[in-house]
Amino acid sequence: MKIDITTDEGKRVLLWFPTRLFLNRLTVAIGVAYINKSERDYGVPKLSYSQVLPLVKEIHRQRRIQGRKWTLVDVVSADGECVKIIL
Repeated sequence: MKIDITTDEGKRVLLWFPTRLFLNRLTVAIGVAYINKSERDYGVPKLSYSQVLPLVKEIHRQRRIQGRKWTLVDVVSADGECVKIIL
């Protein structure tokens, strides 16, 4: 996973993370617990581990199919900052 942040002044921050570090069974369990904990504050429906795990497996499968240039987020703010997350 690559996170690329560019400011309007030309400063650039590039962060590389192993995709499996963020999308593994442990982080899915932690994420589901956090979502269910904050569910009452934001009105998000409860999720179970068995509902989210197939999504993570499909993300890994699509990453293998589509290659390493799969853009998840590409946002440019009104200030000129650009944030791009590539899986």
